[in-house]
Amino acid sequence: MDAVIRQVHFAYRPEEDGWRGGHSTYEVKATPQGLTLTPVRYKNPEPEALEAHPTLSGELPPAPEAETGAPLFLGPARVKRGEVLLSVATPRGEVASDGHLSFVHGAVVEHLRNSEQGVEQSWSFEGRPGGGGDLRVHVPVKGYVHTGTSEQGVHFEDARTGFRFRYSHGTWVDANGRRTAVPAEYSDGHIQLRVPEEVLASSAYPAVLDPVVTQEMIIDGRLVAADAVVRTHPAMAFNGKSYLLVWRGTRGNWSDIYATRVSDTGTVLDPSGIVVSNGPGSKADPAVASNGTDFQVVWSQLHGEHWAIRGTRVTGSGEVSDPGGIRMSSSAKTESLPKVASNGMDYLVVWQRYKTSLDADVYAQRVSSTGQPMAPGALALASGDYVESAPSVASNGSVYLVAWSDERSGVARIYATRISNDGEPRDGTGFLLSIDSFQFAPAVASNGVDFFVAWTDYRNSGTSDVYGTHVTDAAVVVDGAGLVIASNSARNELHAAVAAHGASYFVAWTLWDTSNSTFQVLGSRIWPTPTGVMEPASLVLSPVGGNRRPTVAAGAAGWFVAWESVSGSTSDLQSAWVGASGNVTAGRGFPVTTVSSLYQTEPAVASNGSNYLVVWTETGSSSMQIYGARVSLQGGTIDMTGLQIASAIRERRSPAVASNGTDYFVTWMDYRDINWDIYGARVLGTGSNSSAVLEPSGIPISTHAAFQNVPAVASNGTDYFVVWRQDGGDNRGDIHGARVSSAGVVQDPSGIALATQTVEHYTPRVASNGSSYLAVWAEEQRATGWDILGVRVSPEGVVLDASAIPISDHPSVQFEPDVASDGTDYFIAWTDHRSGTNHDTYGARVSGEGIVLDTAGLALCTDPVQQYSPKVAFDGANYVAAWADYRWDTYWDVLATQVTSAGTVVTPDGFSVVYNARETEPFISLASAGNQQSLVVFSRHDTEPNQGSRRVRGSFFSF
Repeated sequence: MDAVIRQVHFAYRPEEDGWRGGHSTYEVKATPQGLTLTPVRYKNPEPEALEAHPTLSGELPPAPEAETGAPLFLGPARVKRGEVLLSVATPRGEVASDGHLSFVHGAVVEHLRNSEQGVEQSWSFEGRPGGGGDLRVHVPVKGYVHTGTSEQGVHFEDARTGFRFRYSHGTWVDANGRRTAVPAEYSDGHIQLRVPEEVLASSAYPAVLDPVVTQEMIIDGRLVAADAVVRTHPAMAFNGKSYLLVWRGTRGNWSDIYATRVSDTGTVLDPSGIVVSNGPGSKADPAVASNGTDFQVVWSQLHGEHWAIRGTRVTGSGEVSDPGGIRMSSSAKTESLPKVASNGMDYLVVWQRYKTSLDADVYAQRVSSTGQPMAPGALALASGDYVESAPSVASNGSVYLVAWSDERSGVARIYATRISNDGEPRDGTGFLLSIDSFQFAPAVASNGVDFFVAWTDYRNSGTSDVYGTHVTDAAVVVDGAGLVIASNSARNELHAAVAAHGASYFVAWTLWDTSNSTFQVLGSRIWPTPTGVMEPASLVLSPVGGNRRPTVAAGAAGWFVAWESVSGSTSDLQSAWVGASGNVTAGRGFPVTTVSSLYQTEPAVASNGSNYLVVWTETGSSSMQIYGARVSLQGGTIDMTGLQIASAIRERRSPAVASNGTDYFVTWMDYRDINWDIYGARVLGTGSNSSAVLEPSGIPISTHAAFQNVPAVASNGTDYFVVWRQDGGDNRGDIHGARVSSAGVVQDPSGIALATQTVEHYTPRVASNGSSYLAVWAEEQRATGWDILGVRVSPEGVVLDASAIPISDHPSVQFEPDVASDGTDYFIAWTDHRSGTNHDTYGARVSGEGIVLDTAGLALCTDPVQQYSPKVAFDGANYVAAWADYRWDTYWDVLATQVTSAGTVVTPDGFSVVYNARETEPFISLASAGNQQSLVVFSRHDTEPNQGSRRVRGSFFSF
C-alpha cells in the first residue's frame, strides 16, 4: 500500500490547461508548451516560538514555514535527427497508470516522472529515429542563471534567493541494456543532449534517452555497516527445519537482495548474511516460498529501462544456486510485484506486467525444484484490456490459487483462478471473491485443503480496512460479502499477510494512524470454518512507531512474524512469535555481522565462459592480501565472503588472473621472503567457497634473488604462461616468463628470458590464440621514447621470434599495453602520447604469425582529454577495448569501443560503460564470457553512504 500512496503522491493531476504535480521540495506545472518548476524549502520556527508551546500544553508547535523560490522554465523540447524534426508543436498529453505524464510526439514519447529527487525527463523511441545524422534534443531554459557543468550535470541558480536546479547528464539505453553516456551541455539558453549517429545505428529498439546513472554491482559479498542500515520489505518461508528471511537492503542509489536462515527458535544461522543478488540494477519486491527442503526467492530487478522478474533457489543449507538470479520471462515490458508458492515439489511464480501504460496483466511461470523455469514463455493468467495487478499465490498441494486486483467492472475487486500443478488455468478469466469495490493487494494462504485470501479494502468511509474470505478447493467463495478482519474508521489497515498453521490461519497487517504518521503491526487468527475471526481484539505484535509491512510464516508451534521497523533514516527488521493459542512472544530481531570498512584496489578479472573470477588487493590491519570472488554471468556474487587467495603477514600485490576454460590461475607479487617474488594459485571454476583455492599457500613461480613485479598470465586452453618484470641491473627491468601446467606444476623454474636488452622494460602482458602466446610490453627506446614490442612463445616454451616485434614505434611515448586474441590473431591496445598534448588510446592487430597488421596504429579514442590504462578482450564476435577517461568531469569514467577482427573501430572515441562513478581509479580490468557480454571491474570509494571503504565494483555491458 505504501507504493500506492507514493504513486498517488507523485502522480500528475490534470488542470484546465495542463497537469500539476510535485513533492514537498518542489512544484511542477506541465503543459505542451513546457514545464514550470518552483522550488520549496522550509524554515524552522525560532527557538522562542517553540518554547511558547511546551509539549504538555496540549497545543501543537508551530509548523515550519514554507518558502517558495523563483520558478525555472523549461520550454518545449525539440527533438531532431539531422534536419528532420521528430517532436511536434502540440503533443498529446496523458497520465499513465503509474501516475507519470507522457507527451506523445508521434514516434517520440516524452516522459515526466516525479520523485523525491525531482522531475525526471526522458524520451523513448519505439524504432530507429527517422532522418540521418546525430539525434539532438534542445530544451530552452529561462528564469535562472547557468553557473556551470559538473559530473552531476548542468547547474542553474537564482542569485536573489540562492535556490538552485540541476539538469543531470543523460544515458541512452537500448533494448539490450547497452548504455551510452549522453552529456548534457548548455549553450545560448538551451540544454543540449546529443546521441551520435553510430550509437543510433548499432542500437536495438525500443530505446530511451534518460538521465539515469550507470548500473554497477559490488563484487565482494561481505556486508559493511552500510548494508545493514536500511533493511526493508521482509519476506519469509519455513522448510520444516528453519526459516529463510529475505529482505531488500538499500545503500545509496541502489538496492540488493539479502537473506539469512533462522532456526525454529529464532536463532540467526547466517550471521554474515546471504547475498541473494547483488548484480547490476536495483532490486525490489522480494518474495520466498519453500518446497519443504529448499527455498525459491524471487524479486523484480531493473533491467535497462524496464523491471524484470528474477529468481533463484536457496538450499536448506544456505547456498544460492544461481547468484544474480534467472529471468522468469524475456518480456521487454515492465514486470513487478512477484509472489511464489510451492506444491511441495515445484513452484509457481506470479507477477504483474504492464502491457501498456494504462493496462497491467497477471502472468505466471512454473519453476522446478532446482530453480529453473519450466516453460519457454510466461503464462498469461489475466490479460484483459484493463488493470489486473498485485497477484498472490498459494498451493494446497493439488492446485494453486492465484488472486489479484481486477478492474474489469470499472473498479478494483479481487478475482482468483485455480492453476493445476501442470500449469493449466481451471477457471478461465477468474472468479470474483467479493461483491464490494475498491480492493487491492490480496494475500493468499492454504491450510493444505482450502484457501484463505486477505486484502486491503476501501468500502468504508475512505479509509482502508482488511477483509478476507475462505475459498474451497472447488473454487467456492465461502464469505461472499467479505469477512471483516480489521476495520477502524479513524485508521488505515493495510499490508495484509497470511499463513496457515494446521487448519487455522493468521493474518498480520499494518495499522497506520494518519493523524501522527505512526505504524503498528497487529494480527488475528482466523477459524478454518466461516465463523469469523478468533480474536475479540487484534493481537498487538509491535509497539506504535515505524513498524510496518509484516510477513508471516507458519512453524512447528504457531506463526513467526517479521516486519520492518523504521526509525529516522534507518530501518531494521523485528519479529514476534504467535502461538497456536494466540499467545504473543517478542522475537529477538535479525542482527547480521558487518565489517566497518573494506579497502580494495588493483582489480583483475577473467572468465571461463561460465562465470567470472574477479581478484583484487585488499588492505588489512597489517598488510595487503589477495582476495577474489567468482561472479555469475547474471551478475551475482558466488563467493559471498570472498576467497582468501593469498593471506599471510607479508604483503602481496598486483594480482592477475586467467582461465583455461574450466578453472583459473591467479598470480601476484609476493614479499614473504623479504624480496618481491612471483607466486600463483589455482582456483576452481565451480565448487564451494571453502575448497575453491587449491594452493592456499601459493606456488612459487619465480623466487629469483632480483626484484620482480607486475605479473600477468594467459592460458592456451589447457596450461598457463606467466610473465613478469625482473630487475636486470643497470637500473633497468627485463621481461621473463614461465609456464605452469593445469596441475599447478611450474615447468620453467629458472624462467624464460623474453626481453633482456639494456633498456628499461615495463608492464608485460600476455595472451594466447590457442597455438602460441604473445607477450607484449613497453620498452624505453632512447631514440623514439617508449614503444610497444612483443614476442611469441610456443606451448613448449620456445621464443619464436629472434628479435622483438615492434608493434608500435611511433616517435612519441607509448606505454601500458594490453593484449587479447580472437583465437587466431591478436589485438594490442596502449596509451599513446603522439598528439603531444594529451594521452590517447591506440591499438593494432598482430597476426598469429607475428606480422603487425596496423603499422600506424588504430585510433580508438583521441578525444582531447586524458585516457589511460586500456584493457582489451574478445567477446566472441569482436575485440572490446575499455579505458579510463577524464572526459566530462573531475573524476575518471570508463569508456569502451569495439574493434572488429578486420580492424574497424566500431565506435570511435567510445561510449560510456561506467559514468558518474565518483573517485574511480584510473586502473581497470576487462574480460568477456563470450556472447558479446563483457565485464569491466574497477575500484572506487564507497560514497553512498560514506563508510571509509573502497570497494571493487563491476559493470556489465554488451553490443
